[in-house]
Amino acid sequence: MSRHRPPLSILHVLLHAGFGGAGTYCLDLALRQREAGHRVGFVVRPIEAEGGPSIHDYLPGHIPRYLAARPFEPFSIGGAVARFKPDILHAHVGRSARAVGAMWRRPPAVTSLHNRYRAKESARLDGVIRIAEWQRQDMAGYAGQTETISNWLPQRADVRPGEVEAARRRVGARPDDLLVGCVGRLHRVKGVDLLVEAFRAEAPAHARLALVGDGPERAALEALSAGDPRISFVGHVADPAPWYRALDLFVMPSRIEPFGISALEAMAAGAPILGTDAGGLGDILRRTAAVVVRADDRAALQGALAELIRARPGRVPYDLQAYQGHAAAERIERFYRSVIDEMKRQAGAETA
Repeated sequence: MSRHRPPLSILHVLLHAGFGGAGTYCLDLALRQREAGHRVGFVVRPIEAEGGPSIHDYLPGHIPRYLAARPFEPFSIGGAVARFKPDILHAHVGRSARAVGAMWRRPPAVTSLHNRYRAKESARLDGVIRIAEWQRQDMAGYAGQTETISNWLPQRADVRPGEVEAARRRVGARPDDLLVGCVGRLHRVKGVDLLVEAFRAEAPAHARLALVGDGPERAALEALSAGDPRISFVGHVADPAPWYRALDLFVMPSRIEPFGISALEAMAAGAPILGTDAGGLGDILRRTAAVVVRADDRAALQGALAELIRARPGRVPYDLQAYQGHAAAERIERFYRSVIDEMKRQAGAETA
C-alpha cells in the first residue's frame, strides 16, 4: 500500500466464462491487494450448469462475491456497488468493461486489457491498463488515463516432492523419454492443432506430448491425435506448476496471445521454450534464450520443433526481474489513486 495513504475498497468485475489467463491475473492481483491491506470484492457470473473450471473454484470464501447474470449485468453490478461501496471498480475482459461502462451512476472505473483495445468495450471507463505495449496501437481516440503495467508471474505453491515424477508417469513418460508439452486452454487461438501436427511429423518414438488444459477444441484435437499413443490429454489441473518442471520442452504455439502467463511460469521452471511471435508473447520471448517462430506458421513450428528435439536442451536460466507481482500491484494501486483523484477534480470543477 502506498505510504501514508488510506487503504482502498476495490471491486473486481470478472464476467468471463472458464478460468484462464484473465482469471489468474485478476485473482492474483486481488490476493496481493488484500495482503497490502486493501478491501477487495468480486462481481462474477453465476456457476455454469455444465460445470468446468471457473473463478468460483479459486476465489477464497472470505472474499465477498456478488453475482451478475445476463441481461441485467449493469444493474447487478450497481447492486454490488451499493452493498460493497467501493472506491474503484476494476473490470477484466471486454464483457465486464462493457457492463461497467453501461452503468448509469458508478464509482471511478478502470479496466485491464486482456486482448486488444476496443472502444465499444472500454471507451466509457476512466482508466485503461495495458498488460503489454503492443496494445497501445488501437487507443488513439481514448480520453481517459492509460498506463502499461506488464503482467507478472503469479504466486504458486511450492512443488512438492514426487509431483514432477507423478506428472511424467501420468502420461507414460519414462525418465529418459523426451516430454514435450503445452499448458493452456484448448482453443483455436492457442494453436495446439499446429503443435499436434508438428509433433506427429517430427517426434521420435521415445517422445511424449502432454496437452495440459481443456477447452472447446478438445474433441477436434483428440480426433487429430487419434491413433498416436504418444499424445496425452491431461485436462484441466488446479496447479500446473509440476508440469512446467516435468516438461523437457515447453511449446506455446499461439496464433493470438495478448501476453502469455504460461510462458512466465515455464521460464520460472527453467524449461526450454519454443513459442511464437504472437502479440505480447513474442515481446517476452525475444529477450530470452527461447526459440521464436512466426505465429500460425506450421512449417516454421515443425522445423524448430525438429531441431530442438535433436538438440534436447537442458534447463535454462531466465531473468524474471521485470515480471514481479508486488511491483505491478503497487503500480496498479498508484494508477487507481490517480484515476480517483482525477474524477474528484472533475466533479469539483463541475460544481464550482
